[in-house]
Amino acid sequence: MIKNIGIVMPGVLPVPAVQGGGIEQEIELLLRSNEKNFQFHFFVFTVKDDKATNLQGKFKHTTFINIAPCLLYTSDAADDGES
Repeated sequence: MIKNIGIVMPGVLPVPAVQGGGIEQEIELLLRSNEKNFQFHFFVFTVKDDKATNLQGKFKHTTFINIAPCLLYTSDAADDGES
């Protein structure tokens, strides 16, 4: 039986890593490796990006859940010590 694994990305850069990002590139590498040696089905919650969405169809063993980016907090609020 194939195990399911969920990955929740930070919500800044998309997967596949069309805009770069170290974490995003490592996750993409993991997903590509799983395509070659299928062991798991991944569910990846990632920020929506048109270029990334076009590449997501190449992953047969990964389900991408694209979420519109949102503003969680501003750098000004963090600098002021307010949340």
